[in-house]
Amino acid sequence: MSTKRLLLHGSALSAMSIFLQVAVSFFLMPFIIHSLGERLYGVWLLIAAFVGYYGLLDLGISAAVTRFVSRSIGAGKREHNKYYASSAFFILCGAGLLIIIVSLFAALFAKFFINDPADLHLFKFSVIILGAAIGTSFPLRIFDGVLNANLRFDLKRYIEIGEVVLRSCLIIFFLKLNYGIYGLAVAGAAAMLFDFLFKMLIALKIDRSIVIKISCFNYAKLKEMAEYAVFTFVAGLAQILNNRIDLYVVIIFANLTVVSYYGIALSLVSYFYQFFASTQGILGPFFSQKEGEKNFSAIRQNLMLLTRLSSIISSVLVLLIILYGKQFVFRWLGESFCSTYLFMFILFSPLIFSYGLFPTLFVLNTTGHHRLSTILDLLRGGMNLILSLILGHFFGAPGVAWGTVIPAVLFDIILKPAYSCKVIGLSPFKLWSNVGFVVVVTTILFAPVWFFIGRNVSNNYLELIAIACLHIVVFLFPAYFLFFNKTKRVWLMKHASAMMNR
Repeated sequence: MSTKRLLLHGSALSAMSIFLQVAVSFFLMPFIIHSLGERLYGVWLLIAAFVGYYGLLDLGISAAVTRFVSRSIGAGKREHNKYYASSAFFILCGAGLLIIIVSLFAALFAKFFINDPADLHLFKFSVIILGAAIGTSFPLRIFDGVLNANLRFDLKRYIEIGEVVLRSCLIIFFLKLNYGIYGLAVAGAAAMLFDFLFKMLIALKIDRSIVIKISCFNYAKLKEMAEYAVFTFVAGLAQILNNRIDLYVVIIFANLTVVSYYGIALSLVSYFYQFFASTQGILGPFFSQKEGEKNFSAIRQNLMLLTRLSSIISSVLVLLIILYGKQFVFRWLGESFCSTYLFMFILFSPLIFSYGLFPTLFVLNTTGHHRLSTILDLLRGGMNLILSLILGHFFGAPGVAWGTVIPAVLFDIILKPAYSCKVIGLSPFKLWSNVGFVVVVTTILFAPVWFFIGRNVSNNYLELIAIACLHIVVFLFPAYFLFFNKTKRVWLMKHASAMMNR
């Protein structure tokens, strides 16, 4: 299969995978909240956030596998891959063991910060089960990187779709039997192991250059990866400060019920991020391969086209969420969750621009400028934490949300795109105008439908689906001709046709 077909097929399956996750979440979240109650759902969100921090112990190694294996492929030096893979595998074995030990200690000392005996037992059980699963699967993370490096996003997404189905079935099964958070923990652990085991089997089959042997452990290759990974690790820490610390800041200024309201909005933002990261994750290895070929012209050309496409998608989705999110939340979860829409409005507003510029995030990380990207991420994370604490003190949970949004605007919309453009010799103003044009035109095309019809839409799924479809229909035809010249239209039709014929 050609590179273009791999990229297009992988991107389409990524979109399908995220759509499935969102659809499953749409049906499961009300069921989970009803089964647990608003307070215990807040407890579950805090547990999930805690074990999510274990990802830091990856130390950036799995990302380094993608980076160096894909570069070796682009440079025609596949024989180096077994050394990268084996070195990473055995380092992550040690990290996985550390996670299991940390989980046991967390369960042991949880009594010092959790007073309620029932909550304490839930925390201990969940942390031990999930910690054991994460620790066991940790070395297998390298095979996710191998699939990425070989641009086999299609195979990767098939496995992830299976994982979503398995996890969802297990959640329904355990909650129907009234196992509550215990069932959620077991379902999450089982699905995680399924995901990584199958990725290992597929990766070893499609890339015969990957061999896991202690004799292939190579200090020189490990050092090479470590120099890259250390900054990826710091970037992971920054990501926690930027996206995963909010719930623990909210609990300082509010109760567990508000944590549930905020957590739902944060989950929707997370799905939004996953959609863009998974559908555009193909750009990382692609840019790395082009860097290996010293073909920066291809990176510039693809970046401009992809930011145009990304801007169209982000503009449409964010505007629909802002215009009709309140009606959707009321119908989905009930009027008691009205605060969720407030958090959604605050958190989603800057995404209309930052996710239009999303492809630029891959430029620094995949062209050897990850150090600068890491520094910017860490500065943003620190600013996020400080502002969230300050604004949370004065304005409560909404202040925490604003403390997250302000750094996002500064770093994701202004600084990182500007530096990315500098790296590849592209004017940032050209990129910003590219995104701004799409946002303005999309808003203008949305306005008439909202003014004459959308304002009166009720809390009804059929009406919400109908108005969304109407917006898209009215938008698509003029957008196709306004946003793409004749050459680009021919290119899009050609590759869309190729995808349909697969």
